Amino acid sequence: VLGGQDPEAESQCQKFLTSPETAPISRTADRDVEADKIAEAWCRRVLLQPNLPDQIRATVMEGLAYTSEAHVKLGLAEREAETMGMYEELVMTFPSVPRFLLRAATWAIEVMDDPEGAVRAIEARIGDLDHDTEEAQNDIESLKKLLELANKRILTKMPKDDL
Repeated sequence: VLGGQDPEAESQCQKFLTSPETAPISRTADRDVEADKIAEAWCRRVLLQPNLPDQIRATVMEGLAYTSEAHVKLGLAEREAETMGMYEELVMTFPSVPRFLLRAATWAIEVMDDPEGAVRAIEARIGDLDHDTEEAQNDIESLKKLLELANKRILTKMPKDDL
């Protein structure tokens, strides 16, 4: 338990996010969508705590986004926009974390078919990203490549006369 204002929600959410049987990051197939929805509600209660440490907030938010993404992969297309919203919220809440921007931009391009939105987001934030770890530097390099691909995709959608 995290020691916050809602110990029951914290306990249930923590079990969901860390158990090998339910963790959204490690398990993407054969999910129990109804059980996930119950666990997601617990995690959303955790996020309501105003003084939640950033690391906990980021972990819970990322876990919810991965869960929603897993549901989309199982065929629940109605969660596509919700997943995009979760990734956008991660970027807005933690604007200096490269992996959140990378996931949001990738989702925007691959699932939402919005390369323009991905380009705007990457161009607006890439200069403000933390680059103090090798992982962050790798994510920034991936973002630069994704930016190139998104721009190419935008160009290929244009009428030939406009090229």
